[in-house]
Amino acid sequence: MTENLKYLFLVHFTDGTDFAQAPDDVARVAKEGSSFSDVVFLQKERGLEIESFFLVGDHVYAVDLRDGHFEIDHQPFRVGQDVPEPGTKLRLIYFRRHTHRRQPGHEDSHTMCFFMGWQATLPSGKNIRAEIRID
Repeated sequence: MTENLKYLFLVHFTDGTDFAQAPDDVARVAKEGSSFSDVVFLQKERGLEIESFFLVGDHVYAVDLRDGHFEIDHQPFRVGQDVPEPGTKLRLIYFRRHTHRRQPGHEDSHTMCFFMGWQATLPSGKNIRAEIRID
């Protein structure tokens, strides 16, 4: 069983369905892996496309893959200078970074931060991206 996560994700697909991360972060739809494995499965095997992605905890963080804007507690903003052209296919960026600190004679410490955002490849071949870090 996975440690308690500070933020759980919620995915809203373009067909109107939602998928929420299981608190134990275990796959329910895919045969193995984490809850995010279910998201990948739903995209590949059922053809679902992500419209927006949320991290829900003390605050609600969101990235909208239709136009690339972010939100914190429903307040929209943009990150960086790259603004995708309307109709540009944005791909989700999401990962957790774990940091473990070990010192002899002291209790080990562990911190986790979350990253979310988008990336896109323009017709010119240039890759653009925007992401935020959530501690």
